Amino acid sequence: MRNALDARMVATWERKGWGHEWLDDDDGRLGRSEDGAHSQPYRSISEARERVERSRREVTRDQIISETSFGLWAQLVSNSHKALWPDLASAFPFAPNRDQAAVAGPVGKLRTFRNRVAHHQKLYNKRPEDHHAQLLKLAGFIDPSVKAWILDHSYVGLVMQRKP
Repeated sequence: MRNALDARMVATWERKGWGHEWLDDDDGRLGRSEDGAHSQPYRSISEARERVERSRREVTRDQIISETSFGLWAQLVSNSHKALWPDLASAFPFAPNRDQAAVAGPVGKLRTFRNRVAHHQKLYNKRPEDHHAQLLKLAGFIDPSVKAWILDHSYVGLVMQRKP
């Protein structure tokens, strides 16, 4: 998802002739407002850049993208960034009717679940199989062959069947 969305952001900035890297959005096109609303994408990008610098790696756009959080991408497809959706929708060419809600809903749920996993919260009552299905659905929205690859190579389904 990250790479598909990044590719769409790059294409949008180039097509519209905005003349700089979307990660360096000084013009507020990611939605920054005077009152600080919608500033999370900027914080996420800044934090990613800082992680690259702290690791003493060369600060390149690819390194910054690789350090971005799932939260950044969830933000960009969320309702708080509706203005971006017409350009980002093509990152999900197999989503029904290019519908933002069809993507934003599952992404938001996966973000919440991912955070629970990362913070070692109990999951047994959170129906992980539903989240796995959401992940597969999103992969299929990007490319059905990616969904098929995940199904062919992942052990998650087997582990969930065993209910450890």
